[in-house]
Amino acid sequence: MKKIKESRWVYILLSVLIATTLWLFVRMDEDPEMEKRESGIPVVLSGERVLETQGLMVDQISPADVTLVWKGDWHDVSQLHRDNVSVGIDVSKITEPGEYTLEFTPNYPVTVASSAVSLQSSDPQAIAVTVTKIYSKQMDIEPIFKGSIGDGYQAGEFIVEPEQVQISGAQEKVERIQRVQVVLEQRKMKESFSGALELQFLDENGKAVDTAGLRFSTTSANVYMPIVVVKELPLAVDFVAGGGATVDNIEYSIEPKTITVSGPEEVLAHLDHITLGSVDLAHVIGDYTNEYPIYLSAELENISGTDTAQVRVLVSGLVTKTVEVENIQLINVPKGYKAALVTQKRSITLRGTQQALDKVVLAQIRMEADLSDLAATGSYNVPVTVYLYAGNDVGVIGQNNVVVKLTK
Repeated sequence: MKKIKESRWVYILLSVLIATTLWLFVRMDEDPEMEKRESGIPVVLSGERVLETQGLMVDQISPADVTLVWKGDWHDVSQLHRDNVSVGIDVSKITEPGEYTLEFTPNYPVTVASSAVSLQSSDPQAIAVTVTKIYSKQMDIEPIFKGSIGDGYQAGEFIVEPEQVQISGAQEKVERIQRVQVVLEQRKMKESFSGALELQFLDENGKAVDTAGLRFSTTSANVYMPIVVVKELPLAVDFVAGGGATVDNIEYSIEPKTITVSGPEEVLAHLDHITLGSVDLAHVIGDYTNEYPIYLSAELENISGTDTAQVRVLVSGLVTKTVEVENIQLINVPKGYKAALVTQKRSITLRGTQQALDKVVLAQIRMEADLSDLAATGSYNVPVTVYLYAGNDVGVIGQNNVVVKLTK
C-alpha cells in the first residue's frame, strides 16, 4: 500500500479526475450557450395509412436525411444527435399522384424541450416526395431445388406455403418482377427438410430485382421437402399345401420378380419382401396362372409403375386318380324342411404319389354338404367338403358339388 501511495502515476490520475469533475460542474452550473451541427438526420413519414386509403403511396423521398444546426444551452444541445433526432413530414393531406415539396418538423428526444433549442438552419429546407398510385399483383411462388439427394433416397413433393405472394408498389417497379422463387440448396439430402426460406424476386433475365419501395404480403415461405428411402423388394406368394401338393412339388414364377418402393426409413428397414396373397394348391390343377394386385401400406409408394403381378404355378412329380364316392352326408338342414340327395355318387380326383394313391380306399373318403344357407323348397347345386382320412402326401383337388332337393 505504501508503494502505491508513493507512485507519481496515482497522483497524476487523481489530478486529472478532479480537474475534469470541476470542469463539468462549472459547465453545468453556468450552462453556456453553444451551436451544434449534425448531419444524417433521418426523414420519417406520417399519414401513410391515410394515403393508402386513397390508393396512393409514397414512391420516393429526396433526400432521405438532412443536416440541422441548433443553438441553445450546452446541456440541451449536447444531447442532440442523429440517433435520437428525426424530421417528420406529413403526407396525409395529399390526394393525387404527383411530386410534392413538403416542409418538415424536427422531432426531439423527451429529455429536450423543443423550446429549449433554436433551429438555426437546415440543408435542405424541404423534402421532395413522389406519390404514385398503388399497383398490386399476385404471383405464384416457384419452388426450386438446387442440391442433390443421397444414394438410396428419393425426394417427395416439394411443398411451399403460401403458394402465392402479393406485391404492391409503383407499377413500374412491380412489373419488373417476373418470377418469384424460393430456393432450397442442400447436398446429399438424407432427411426431410422443413423450414422458412426467403423469397427471391427476379426480372425476366433471372436477375435479382431491387425491392426498395415495394411491399409484400410475405417475404418468406414455409418449405417442406420429404426425403424417403428407396428400396427394391422381391414379390412373394404364400402357398397353402393341399391336394397332395406342397411347395416341394411345384415350380412357380412371379412377373415382375421385384418392385421398387419408397417410404420412411423406419418402415422399410424391417421389410424384406411384399406378399401378393396365397395360393391353395388344392385348387391348382396342371398349369395355374393368375394376376394379383400389388398392395402396399399407406406409408409406402410403388414407384415402379406396375400395380399387378402375374403368378404362374406348375405342379409336377405327382399323379392323379379318379374315384366314385357314395358316402355323402347332409348337415344343417333348415328347420321345417326335408332334404334329399339327387346326386347319389360323386366322382372326385385325388392327387399324390403313386404309392400313396394305391393305398387309398373308399372307406377313407367322406363328403359333407352344408345346407344352412338354404331357405326355400327346390333343387340346389351345393358345394361339398371332402374329408380324406389318409396321409398328407395325398389329397383332393378341384371343387366338388352335389345336387340337393329341399321340400316341406
